[in-house]
Amino acid sequence: MLAPRPRPAQTTAASPAAGACTRVVCASVWMPAGSAVEALLALRAPILARNQASGLRSAYLHAAGWLVQWHEGPAEAVRAAWAETEADPAHRQARVLHASHGPATLAEPVQVTTLHAGDRPSDVALRLHRLRREGEQGWTAEPGEIWQALCAPSLLAAPEGVGLLARRNLMTLASEDNESVEVLRALAQRCGVRLAYQRHAGADLRRADVGAAYADLPVSLSVVTRVMALSRRSLDQGLACLATLQVQQLVVLVGSSQRRTQELLQELAGLLRRLHTPPRVLLVAATEAEGQAAQAALTALTGLPAPMEVCLTRQAQRELVLRMAHGQDASPFFQALADGSAPGAVAAEAVSARR
Repeated sequence: MLAPRPRPAQTTAASPAAGACTRVVCASVWMPAGSAVEALLALRAPILARNQASGLRSAYLHAAGWLVQWHEGPAEAVRAAWAETEADPAHRQARVLHASHGPATLAEPVQVTTLHAGDRPSDVALRLHRLRREGEQGWTAEPGEIWQALCAPSLLAAPEGVGLLARRNLMTLASEDNESVEVLRALAQRCGVRLAYQRHAGADLRRADVGAAYADLPVSLSVVTRVMALSRRSLDQGLACLATLQVQQLVVLVGSSQRRTQELLQELAGLLRRLHTPPRVLLVAATEAEGQAAQAALTALTGLPAPMEVCLTRQAQRELVLRMAHGQDASPFFQALADGSAPGAVAAEAVSARR
């Protein structure tokens, strides 16, 4: 029987205006015939209808044959969703990972995510077992923290680990299309690490799902830099951006189309407004003129300074990101941050061209 326990209220940058509610995170073995992505997308319509009637907000994650469900809303609606899962023979080994009363995080009636990281079902089962055991031992994680541990586990940790290594940096690459993913794929291949892909979709049934990716680049035996790649269309997906709440560096790959760059910067401005502490932003352009135009546009949208660098080739972009991931970039922008001065104090002469 689901028995939520009261917890102190905590808020996050992703929290909607709604107040406290019942929250539950549960998991079960669920292996639909065919594509899990297509199966979840098809389920959005009936779930949306149910949740709109009951006031429930739900997120679903499929990873290696397991379905994780995160529900928020009135207690009776949450209990009904859990009872539905328990009674459905398509769901096996159902278990509750978290149950509490606290602030809401989910902003849409239904959101779905799939993780493609090369895991086996047993890998996910071990993560779930450890999460549940730590909850029983008093670990008081928020639902969003549990979700992130399962939606974006460390790619360097042992399978039995939850996937929370000590991290020094959280970096996001953003681009109009798939340039950020291509840069990250090349970095992962060069460093010999795995690349994980995610698909996200929200409550708007007219919109297709969007992609994201991430990799963990080792800096030392105990420190890793998580690099995430997001396209413009994924920047307004709540689950896709949940991991950016603590992002420290935001690298924007500026394209040659002024209109498309403006659209990207508008989405970025919305993301920055949702974050309690805006990250350091660096614009990367192929020409100085494109970079300066993006600088002016982003500053007009956010009021924040936005240093930029000129990288003439994709190889130069990869080299820049790799140095940043390892904390080895000695450009005036990063030196100024190390010295404690504001990014806006960096002079225009700091712009450098790299081949």
